[in-house]
Amino acid sequence: MPSRVNFTGAHAALYDPSSKAWELWNEGRSLKFVDPVLDDAYSFGKLMRCFLVGLLCVQERTLDRPTMSDVVSMLNNEAIALPAPRKPAFSTTGTGTGDDASYSPIFCKT
Repeated sequence: MPSRVNFTGAHAALYDPSSKAWELWNEGRSLKFVDPVLDDAYSFGKLMRCFLVGLLCVQERTLDRPTMSDVVSMLNNEAIALPAPRKPAFSTTGTGTGDDASYSPIFCKT
């Protein structure tokens, strides 16, 4: 069973998965974000594709985020080239200048 970390209160503010994923992706260390329990259960390519699609879904501007239909296509068809993601909506690194204040950090637009 995969391990889970549950942060609440003041600790929640210190742990931002979107920011950590973004940081690791920019450093070329995306695999560090993957739960070690998954180890060899999935191919590196599939893990990185899911990771990248996740980053695309939490981009700061909702207009840059893929639709749910796009997400399904991206995950089911490895021939589809994925664009480079932009900074997450609720990143702890820097300040956002997105033109759309009605975004959600977890969900892709529908």
